[in-house]
Amino acid sequence: MNRTRSIGQICVVLLAACCAAAARADDALQIAWQSSPALFANHDFDYRIQLTSRQATRGRLSWQLTVLHRTLGRGEQSVDLQARKTTTVDLPLRIPPLRPGVAQEATLQVSFVTAGQASTSDERKLWLFSRDPFAGRQHWLQRFEIELYDPVGKTGELFSQAKLPYRMIRSLDALDLHRRGVVIIAPGVSLKSKPALAQTVWELAAGGRIVLWFAPRDGSFDFGFSAENKAPGNLSLAGSTIVKGLDHRLDPGHWSDRESDTIGFRFAARRNRPQLQVTSGADGWWWFDAEFDDPAGRLIVCGGDLTDRWQESPTPRYLLAAMLQYADNEHHHRTQPLDRQDLP
Repeated sequence: MNRTRSIGQICVVLLAACCAAAARADDALQIAWQSSPALFANHDFDYRIQLTSRQATRGRLSWQLTVLHRTLGRGEQSVDLQARKTTTVDLPLRIPPLRPGVAQEATLQVSFVTAGQASTSDERKLWLFSRDPFAGRQHWLQRFEIELYDPVGKTGELFSQAKLPYRMIRSLDALDLHRRGVVIIAPGVSLKSKPALAQTVWELAAGGRIVLWFAPRDGSFDFGFSAENKAPGNLSLAGSTIVKGLDHRLDPGHWSDRESDTIGFRFAARRNRPQLQVTSGADGWWWFDAEFDDPAGRLIVCGGDLTDRWQESPTPRYLLAAMLQYADNEHHHRTQPLDRQDLP
């Protein structure tokens, strides 16, 4: 009886020791993902991770990229880690092409094995995107009759390269308040230098237009609701996490390379009138949404610069597609999400 109890106690001790050793191994080395989980297909990409070890050690770092149990690429290399210092490693990934309009989920697995055979592993879900979120949806796009206000001209160039149908407008004052369709205001427009724009876009949305304004540079919107200045049926503010709500595959954390340049919004009061002020992203909300009824219209002001990483990240162009779908008052409940998956 005593012998049986002793064997049981030894087993419990050994099991606890193994668990503690495994916990120490996991705690001794930390793997941090630095690059975005949203990537373009048909592209060679150095995916950045950071390794931090409690002790100086040398080991083998291996990685594998898979889609539906199919290996797209793998590799390994020796890595020397210093105690309590972060080491940056770029994993060379070769991402194959996808059919136009397609996005595909993938898994990146990383493992680090020390000379003493202690192992730490982690994995991350990635989304791979073709470059054209509007493939096969040209008729849907044309129905929006997009009008672009872009004093700088950079957004128009990107839209033309992406073959987005739009009409350039030189002044918002010339727009027909009673016409339907979408008005996009390009990043960098100053409300301080053009204060009348705030009233103009409000009237456009109240009259039934969809207005998407990206990253105004400065200034404020004044809210003085009256018979002439219609109040919205719904008004809301949100952080950048709304990106995941519009399209769960996108990454709000890598919208811009310049954290200090992101734009935010906050409510304030001036002369007893409510006001939406443009501020830094760290001090305010990232998203303002005013929805109007009878006729149905919408004003969305987004702190993200649509042009900043258009060529480097899928997030800006796929978010634009999701915003058009979301803001489409007449059809957005019936349109299909851009969530098709396919490999060539």
